[in-house]
Amino acid sequence: MHLKSFLNTLFYSSDLNIFLSIFGLYVAIALFIVLIVYTPRLRGFFSSFNGIHGTFYSPAATMFTLIAAFMGASLVSSFNAHTESINQERTALLLYVDFINDSPGT
Repeated sequence: MHLKSFLNTLFYSSDLNIFLSIFGLYVAIALFIVLIVYTPRLRGFFSSFNGIHGTFYSPAATMFTLIAAFMGASLVSSFNAHTESINQERTALLLYVDFINDSPGT
């Protein structure tokens, strides 16, 4: 499946699918961050930083995920508002075209 067709399918899917896709992506990134920090080979590297410990990264990943969820909710609500306004404008244009077509010719 091509990326363009995938994005097109995702864009025209339900709001829940869009939200879950964005949320899933950010959860995957957060899990990747936690995995990097708690990998035994990298634990010594991250422990070498003064003042920053491995326990810092798990809450940071959680906050990143929560911010992503709020951003996703904001995107979905904006998407709904824009879709509603586009549908109203489309209806108004169709009514205008019908009015012009039904009016007596000049």
